Amino acid sequence: MTFIAGWLPSDLNNPSNDNIAGPDSVAIKGPTGGFLVPAGATVSNIGFHSKNAVPAKFSIYAIDFTLLAETGGATTGGAGDELFPLLTDWTPQVDTYVYVAALTSSYLTGIGGDANLRFMPYASRVYEDGFPNPFVQAGTANTPKQALWLDGTLAASGPSIPEADDITDESQPVTFTLSGNENAPTGITINGEVGSNLIFVSENTGAGTETYSYEPPLIADDDTTDLVVSVDGATAATVIAYTNSYDRDQLTHPATEAEYSENSLSYPNAYATTQPYEWKVVTDANASVVTINWNALEADDGFHKDVASYATPVANGSTTVTLGVFVPETGQAYQFDRTITVSDGSVVVTGEGLWCELFRDPTEELFTELFR
Repeated sequence: MTFIAGWLPSDLNNPSNDNIAGPDSVAIKGPTGGFLVPAGATVSNIGFHSKNAVPAKFSIYAIDFTLLAETGGATTGGAGDELFPLLTDWTPQVDTYVYVAALTSSYLTGIGGDANLRFMPYASRVYEDGFPNPFVQAGTANTPKQALWLDGTLAASGPSIPEADDITDESQPVTFTLSGNENAPTGITINGEVGSNLIFVSENTGAGTETYSYEPPLIADDDTTDLVVSVDGATAATVIAYTNSYDRDQLTHPATEAEYSENSLSYPNAYATTQPYEWKVVTDANASVVTINWNALEADDGFHKDVASYATPVANGSTTVTLGVFVPETGQAYQFDRTITVSDGSVVVTGEGLWCELFRDPTEELFTELFR
């Protein structure tokens, strides 16, 4: 654990020390005389050093006497340093001044109507009206000098990302929140791929945070995606879930051209990969001409198979479907139209404009490269 704030035994002979936590602490004596707990620190224990064995219960209060955290009841050992665990760890989201108090039977005058609530020396003293006087550090004749401190874990230094949206569609902007940064972020990556259009959205001065939006890159789905932001000459990172708009999968596809049906939606393209790829229906067929069972087609890895196996003709005519393909292996994405014509119950796919544009010889060059 790490010392966070408070008076250590070594401070007792120097009550005017402005650094109430000693030379190794980030805590300083606050304007109220309370202990300053830095944002993001996790306080787990209250430390206590006393010459007496007494029943005690320790508490952390805000300077307006709001209870923030407390220990269970215990009896101090009477000598040396001891740590008393909080019932629940406490982590302030902003720098917070606190007092440390104790429930005992022998110290000072109570406050807040509770005769047992005592603020310990070196944390604070009480006025006659019941409010603490933080500037009285000396012990009394009946209360030997004692030390109190907070123990836990300091937040990592530098910027952090306390919140970030999961991604459900690469075409939609999403946001993240920065804390602890001095300047605006200069870049963002998702699993190493660069995001774009990084824009300031809002600032929460009370919480010390800034929110930014960005447009994510297109990558494969990943429930544990690394989001990394470049800011203040360093990086801040967190993990989010990523789901792109390509909601269907082609897990296998043939190794030879002969295995591709000329009446398939993908003929004659293997998309320069032997690995699985993702696809989506951008614009569906006109249901007054033909309906396609896309779920059945996907389950059968049917993107390269005869589309008639998954189609129900309705009436003679033609309709155009727009399809998208994303290849995670190469990072390439394609969008294209295929025309489906229904004639007396037959369902025929026509139109290979994409392939002619992508490959000079769509029936030879691609398969010569991929499958020879």
